[in-house]
Amino acid sequence: MSFFSEIAKRAGLSELSLSGGYNVVNYNGEAIYVEGVRRLLRVEEEEIAIELRGAVVTLRGAGLNIFELSDGVIINGRVEVMGFVKNENKGKVNKDEKRKKKK
Repeated sequence: MSFFSEIAKRAGLSELSLSGGYNVVNYNGEAIYVEGVRRLLRVEEEEIAIELRGAVVTLRGAGLNIFELSDGVIINGRVEVMGFVKNENKGKVNKDEKRKKKK
C-alpha cells in the first residue's frame, strides 16, 4: 500500500478519492513534493504556481527552486505561504473560453 493510500484509509477516504487528483507534502517549509501536476504556471524565486488536476497551488517564499521535475515536482527553498484554489473544471475549458477562441 502506498503512503497516500494509507493516509486516505486512515482519514476514512475511498481509494477513488485518490485517483485523478493531486497530493502535496510540505517538508517543514523547506521542500514541497507535488503529485498530479498538469503544468507549471509561474516559476520565480519568490513564487511558484502549479496547475494540478482539480486545483492550483501557489507557493510564496524565498529562494524557491524546482529541484526535480518528473512524475511529481520537488521544490526547495523557504516556503512561507502555500495556498490552494479549487478548480471545479479539472482542466476542462469552459464554454465561454471556447467561444472566445472561435472569434
